[in-house]
Amino acid sequence: MESYHQPQDLHIMYVTADSFPEGIEAAFKKLERLIGGSSNREFFGLSKPDRGTIVYRAGVLRLNPEEATPYGLETYIMERGNYITLTVYNFMDNIQAIGSAFQQLLHTHQLDPVAWCIERYIGNDVICMVKLRDKPE
Repeated sequence: MESYHQPQDLHIMYVTADSFPEGIEAAFKKLERLIGGSSNREFFGLSKPDRGTIVYRAGVLRLNPEEATPYGLETYIMERGNYITLTVYNFMDNIQAIGSAFQQLLHTHQLDPVAWCIERYIGNDVICMVKLRDKPE
């Protein structure tokens, strides 16, 4: 596990999957259709338990403040701050490793209790991350 400091808020527009994990691929495909392709875009997965199930959002970094509106997409703010991370290399060769990474991360002390689990896709790799509680000032 590694620590990571996110220096600024990131605004992510997203599509909510109909189910987890079965609906993840369809959510990303829908998002790509809406934004007109995926070249040079940074993609994210957001997940959180909710009443016995997992809510999953397929997201992409918003390019400007108005971008989500014409697509009818909601936005999530990935807050600046400190995160605990694990990287899954060549994730398509072992998609189950993403879930295993989050199981390890969620046993970390000092997690922000309202934070979402975040997948940050970079090339063939995915950085699995969870925000840590802000230290009192």
